[in-house]
Amino acid sequence: MDKTKKKHIRRYVLWGVLALVVIGLAILPALARQQDTQDGPVASVLEATAAQGSVQTIVRGGGTLEAGDGQDIELPADVKITEFLVKNGQEVKEGDPVAKIDRVSAATAITEVRTSMAAVEKQMETYSDEKSASTVTAPAGGRVKAIYANPGDSVAEVLVEHGGLALLSLDGRMAVTVSADSPLIPGDSINVTLASGKTVSGRVESNLSGELTVTIADNGYAVGDTVTLEGLGSGSLEIHNPWLATAFNGTVSSVSVRLEQTVSSGASLFTLKDTDYTAQRELLAQTHREYEELLQKLLTWQDTGLITAPCDGLVSGIDTDSVHLLAAQEEAPLTADLLVDGSGEFRLVPLSSVTQTCTGDENCPLKGTDPNHKPGCPKACQHATAEGVCTANEHFDDCIMACTRAENPEDCPATGAHHTDCIKSCIETNQEGKCPATKYHYDGCIEKCIESDVSGQCPAHVHKKGCIESCISADTVGKCTAGHHKADCIESCIVSHSADEPCPATKHKDGCYFQNATYTGKIFKVVSVGDGVLVGYWDSTVYEVVKTASGWARKDGQPFSTNNCVQSDTISAGSGSYQAGDVLLDITVTKGDESSSLGLVKISSSGGSQMPNFNFSGMMGGFSMGGGSGTGSGTSSQLYSLDGDVILTVTPLDTLTVTIAVDEKDIASVKTGMTAQLT
Repeated sequence: MDKTKKKHIRRYVLWGVLALVVIGLAILPALARQQDTQDGPVASVLEATAAQGSVQTIVRGGGTLEAGDGQDIELPADVKITEFLVKNGQEVKEGDPVAKIDRVSAATAITEVRTSMAAVEKQMETYSDEKSASTVTAPAGGRVKAIYANPGDSVAEVLVEHGGLALLSLDGRMAVTVSADSPLIPGDSINVTLASGKTVSGRVESNLSGELTVTIADNGYAVGDTVTLEGLGSGSLEIHNPWLATAFNGTVSSVSVRLEQTVSSGASLFTLKDTDYTAQRELLAQTHREYEELLQKLLTWQDTGLITAPCDGLVSGIDTDSVHLLAAQEEAPLTADLLVDGSGEFRLVPLSSVTQTCTGDENCPLKGTDPNHKPGCPKACQHATAEGVCTANEHFDDCIMACTRAENPEDCPATGAHHTDCIKSCIETNQEGKCPATKYHYDGCIEKCIESDVSGQCPAHVHKKGCIESCISADTVGKCTAGHHKADCIESCIVSHSADEPCPATKHKDGCYFQNATYTGKIFKVVSVGDGVLVGYWDSTVYEVVKTASGWARKDGQPFSTNNCVQSDTISAGSGSYQAGDVLLDITVTKGDESSSLGLVKISSSGGSQMPNFNFSGMMGGFSMGGGSGTGSGTSSQLYSLDGDVILTVTPLDTLTVTIAVDEKDIASVKTGMTAQLT
């Protein structure tokens, strides 16, 4: 009984100890928190009302600070300076002298600029009474596909942005081109499914090199609509025969058409106002203004003798070997005897017997005629005018030995006599056998003539009798004695006996079939070339045409145009060589009651689309700028070149730029107008 009781007591003690351990572990964290509270401040609870706001995002990046755009100082090509007054990297203020001008070259330039201004003013008078068209009309019937201009718009601004005032479709058809291997040929039909799901009939226009072009009637379909060719694929609609309505200048007064409207040939599209000045006159006026600005600069430079800084900033771009910098004169080295006067003081006295010796190089102080030169000295040159006289190793430019026997004048540095096989020995004579040059000649020398039998191929300006360019385009037999004749000379007539024997002349001798004949022609535009056939469009108008020295022309003086070529056809290619874009003239000759076809004549190659070509040739009336020569038929005038060379640049210091590179993850946060802080 006692043993059992003791066992129960030990068991109770063990459970009690375990309970105390568990209780101790449970209260330890609480004791720790209490200790922490006693060791530091008691945390407080803050309260606030929620409100909307913005979170500031800072994007950091790096870059290099650079100077802004500088202001260049330009000089015309033939204006010189005597010296630079500043150096690269030097800081200057606006108005500070930076270079000394050569007054002689500036005065020469002033005279030439004034002459050019007078020539431009005279040319402007030619256009003073001209007015460009006040109404823009359609050249042929068609459909209006786009209108770019509105009342009040500047014609010039609309042309810059869109290339025209409106876009017309001249043949009433839309086209789609797809890449497809198909046996279809021009003229075949094919089903075309529109974007709306409607199916219409299309016509194959061309199938070349895997590119199939199909057209459909234009019933108001939009450019760019996607259509599907049955069994072949899809493509975007384009205008088949587009034409841009244009004008020279002025302001749009009214618009006479609406989108998708069908118009007839000659219909008014736009009415313009303020068209008193033509584009030619405005171009000349702009040139005159540029001359005025240049003249003002030249007058200031010539008066002060100085070129000044255009702004505050740093100088850069100076080239000490600039072609505008006149070469400085080398000072001759002097050798003097050192004398002592009675006072015992040394003084340097230049004597009349100063000794000058040859240095054997380009710095030699001796005159060229002095015999006491070393062989390698340039000044040993004897300035010879005949070969075999000068034996120096180096030569002055006025010595014949400096001649390089050049074909082009700029390649020979010699300024005196020249070898006979140098072009500079040519005297530009118009008499055969008089020119001493034996190899090369100027264009103004008759010896330059190659006696060509094809007009336009002889480079000379004066011609021998055997050259076609000596042809005088005579109207009567026996007057022209040239070896070859131009088409507008009666001597080129071969006295043809029928239309099957074409005569190359435009004037004919008695008995020639083409004497007193008349010519008519129809225009055909080639859009594709097949096996022995041409696919294209006819202009239904029959034009009176005349044969000229350079080909064929309309009798009324108007240029040939394909704007009215809207009648599709497939014709025989014959033996000619053609390509898409060629413009052909089908000529018929009529003699009395008899008419015969002369066949197709190519009048334009690869004409491309009907977008107008702007041709500004002739605006300057035969004038040329700079070193070029005029190409007009009359007397050409050389205008002073407005092109210049930059001799230095002044970069302002008050404007700096920096390109900042940021992380690609931050780039979406950067927007135009944000402030950047540099640190």
